[in-house]
Amino acid sequence: MNETEQATPTEPDVTPSVEQRRLPMLYILFAAFDILTVLVGLALNHHLVDMHRGSLDVNRQWAERLATYSKLRELAAGVNAPANDVFDSKDPRGETVRLRKARRAFDDAWSAARADLEQAGQSPAVATLILDLDAIRTAMNAMASEANMTFSYFSIEAPEKAAPLMAGMHRRFATVQEAFSTLERHVREVQDTLFERELRLVFITRVRVDNVPGHLAGLLGGLRFH
Repeated sequence: MNETEQATPTEPDVTPSVEQRRLPMLYILFAAFDILTVLVGLALNHHLVDMHRGSLDVNRQWAERLATYSKLRELAAGVNAPANDVFDSKDPRGETVRLRKARRAFDDAWSAARADLEQAGQSPAVATLILDLDAIRTAMNAMASEANMTFSYFSIEAPEKAAPLMAGMHRRFATVQEAFSTLERHVREVQDTLFERELRLVFITRVRVDNVPGHLAGLLGGLRFH
């Protein structure tokens, strides 16, 4: 070998730095971060939709109850009518039949409404509404007793004795109406409470959705420096 021949140069030994080795892993972590953010956001939004759907169902049930109580109020007015109409019809027997028919319709609807509440749970709000229904029933009994007494005077052909009872019947019916107003007010309070609770839950869930990227970014940042 020629001593003057130069040695073939060798390529320098290039070793990737730590940062260079981390780059592929960081790209993977960033991609995983994006996917995880989307998945978590979708899960929370799905939970929000389910929660809203359940809330709508509960609100619908209370709206139906309120409509039921409005119908029950109309039936109560039907029970009150015969004792007033007898002063014009002078037919105590026919008005008594009307009263009994109206009272049966009211009692059936009242029993169904109370049974519905008994199946709705043991919350204080439901217990209050059951007491309201019982108060309505008590007021209705007093009004019906006044009506039967009125019919009795007409039956013995003493309508002049029945006339003073008209004012009493009006007072009894006013008591029934007040009891219904109390019941309906309590139902609206339940609806307001449910609406406020839904707003709070929506706010909490929305905050969690908005905070997901920040939490995941912090986690990713922690992994980067390990």
